[in-house]
Amino acid sequence: NLILLDDAPVFNSSHVFGFFSVFNPDVVKNVTLMTGGISAKYGGRLSSILDIKQNEGNYKKFTGKGGIGIVSSRLALEAPIIKDKCSFLVAGRTSYSDWILRKVPDINVQSSSAFFYDLTAKIIYRINHKNKLSVSTYISDDIFGFGPDTTYNWGTSNAVFKYNHTWGENLFSDFTAYYSNYHYKVNNQEEYNSFELEYGIENQSLKADFTYLLQKHHIDFGTGIIWYGIKPGTLIPASEISSINPVYLKKEQSREMAIYINDEYKI
Repeated sequence: NLILLDDAPVFNSSHVFGFFSVFNPDVVKNVTLMTGGISAKYGGRLSSILDIKQNEGNYKKFTGKGGIGIVSSRLALEAPIIKDKCSFLVAGRTSYSDWILRKVPDINVQSSSAFFYDLTAKIIYRINHKNKLSVSTYISDDIFGFGPDTTYNWGTSNAVFKYNHTWGENLFSDFTAYYSNYHYKVNNQEEYNSFELEYGIENQSLKADFTYLLQKHHIDFGTGIIWYGIKPGTLIPASEISSINPVYLKKEQSREMAIYINDEYKI
């Protein structure tokens, strides 16, 4: 499965092991789910594509919205920087669910914790009717601990730069650069078996996408390159009396290059 947020991949799409989505509903513009007949521009994934686009900020006036719940709350603000030309959007969520765990009549659950936050920011600049720049960033972090022993921590951070240019009535282009970083960590505090396990994935990309409209044809074509930096994992003892032997796996790298063309024809 490939999950994209403004063209940047998200490797873990949930908070608190699936109870919450990592995507703030206040900033989502549209969602496209493809389970078959996937366009060539998404590469050769075997399963599905979830392509999520975020809102642009308000170009006219300052607005805000949010919500307060028993587990988490959220707030989104948007406003023009230059009226009708440049705008910003910033939104965040955070949880305070530990107080619910304290009410459960189980000592292991009471000593557990579940916390997450995410933050989204985006700036759009309309240079003119043919050119537009956008910069967006997303940061999230989760900490989950079951009982006093084991704590799980994972998070995502990314940044996306996009330039849109209209060449004419039928030809459009998007030039995109992004950086994405995902990390995962397990910390165990058992007296003689305490350890810290950590791994992660770094992802960087440059790509150019073009769309050409010709009567009943919708033609997409372009090129791109992706760099992967994979940290397979480190395992280290978390205390001096731990019996765990340290393991250090070397960082691995991969590069993916592609050109593509895709023609969608309406009969």
